[in-house]
Amino acid sequence: MFPHRHYVPVLRWKGSEQKALLKMASEIRRDITPLLEIVPKQLEGGKRIERAAKQIADHWGWTELVFVDFHLLPNEVTANSTIRFSKAAAGYSIPFALSTGLRRSPTYQKSVRESIRATRCQLCLRLFKHDFRQAGLESSIEAFVSGMGVRALDVHLVLDFQAMGEDPPNISLWIDRLPKRTEWRTLTAVCCAFPKNLAHLEKNSQYVIPRSDLSCWNEHVQEATGRIAAFGDYTIQHGVFEETEGKHFNFSASLRYAGLTHWIIMRGEGVLNEDGPGYDQWPAHAQLLCERDEFCGENYSYGDRYIKEMSLQVDKPGSVKDWLAATINHHLTLTARQISQPSELSGLHASSL
Repeated sequence: MFPHRHYVPVLRWKGSEQKALLKMASEIRRDITPLLEIVPKQLEGGKRIERAAKQIADHWGWTELVFVDFHLLPNEVTANSTIRFSKAAAGYSIPFALSTGLRRSPTYQKSVRESIRATRCQLCLRLFKHDFRQAGLESSIEAFVSGMGVRALDVHLVLDFQAMGEDPPNISLWIDRLPKRTEWRTLTAVCCAFPKNLAHLEKNSQYVIPRSDLSCWNEHVQEATGRIAAFGDYTIQHGVFEETEGKHFNFSASLRYAGLTHWIIMRGEGVLNEDGPGYDQWPAHAQLLCERDEFCGENYSYGDRYIKEMSLQVDKPGSVKDWLAATINHHLTLTARQISQPSELSGLHASSL
């Protein structure tokens, strides 16, 4: 079990996210349980799902718990992939919980049950907003628990609000609709306030976007009279997955950096723009960021050290994967400390605008 002052970030299991976790400080890892979404690219070109298990062992290790979710994979491969992954993960001694939901196919649910019995892994039930809109939620949850042959005490429950929009959820009210509220092994509320993309922001400018997902959770902590949920988010990514890697978009060289109450966005222009600055925008963004009050200093995390080093040179602009890894690593470090050790952040600036 973990307490409500624990952090559950949702990460798509890709190269940037893998590096961000690999570079996490050991003392921060103890306060994080990542929820890893296995992406379709894991199976492209004949790749075997067992590779994902090895990657988790290599980048996260075999000490701290991790949740693993297959809902982004095609339905026709999820059941077989789940069983094969679970056996491989157990072989690497990874402590993991398989994530599933109320609407998954009977074939997939059966594969989860078989995996739990075969590997003694744990179980995560992930509920989305549409689940709460259905009649009979309580009976559906109880039927799920019974069908899996477990108790609520054995289940990690995740309420995933994904993209929040302009109407933040009242987390406490949603928890009140749950059966067995005090019995779940762990309880987490995942919110996402980061925008789908930065297209609405004018290029070559700096912006501040409120971290209203974290504010929403803080309000829940302050007002809750019953069980308090742990906090989860999608770091600096949008809550609804859309694969863009490998599609050769003229993406902007932008930088996303978490402050205590907001994200700082250094909005660049397309790296392929004719007569544009291209990839050299990233070191220039880093120079500007290092001058802001929100910058935590090069010793704060791997990501901050990377940003500082890149700000001091112009010869190697870095790749989009490198910059995502660095800024995700910073976000994970800062948020884990905000959640677990809020008093230690009193010396950091919450805002500068």
